[in-house]
Amino acid sequence: EVYVTITRPAHELSAFQFKVNITAREAPDIARSADGSFVARDELVSITSVVTTPVFTEPGGEVNVKARVLNAVNSDRTVFFSFAVKDSTGSEVYRSEARETKLTVVSSLDTYDLGSFDTAGLSTGNYTIEVSGFDEDGQPIPGAEGKGNVLIGSPINASMWLTPDTLPPGTGTVTC
Repeated sequence: EVYVTITRPAHELSAFQFKVNITAREAPDIARSADGSFVARDELVSITSVVTTPVFTEPGGEVNVKARVLNAVNSDRTVFFSFAVKDSTGSEVYRSEARETKLTVVSSLDTYDLGSFDTAGLSTGNYTIEVSGFDEDGQPIPGAEGKGNVLIGSPINASMWLTPDTLPPGTGTVTC
């Protein structure tokens, strides 16, 4: 039984080749070698969900945006996430500042707080929150896109009418 330990930097997964030479202790003439290689995984950055808190608010309320990010990178790196708020016609009504964060080879599914936006001046209705990830050069990260929603205005509207609208003292019947 033979155990081989290959030590690489903890902040980076990179492809490499290696050779294992084996010689019998009692018979140095008996030797074998084997070539091997380590292939790094395909990198992946995916925004699995975009969550707003609260999920609905009246105009003028503050809405916080968080993104859950699935990450399988091969080296630690700094990335940036930002979000855009779009109305029902697809027009952008707000864009956040980019938030810097660090993706590491040991993290996998993390939640990042991307900040808040004020809904003052927005019409009632459904708004889409689009989150995007960028590298340090400002280039989009493939797959680092996600969407969520927030509703401005009450999600429930109710009215009630009574007939008759007034009753004399005593027992009476009202129809809704």
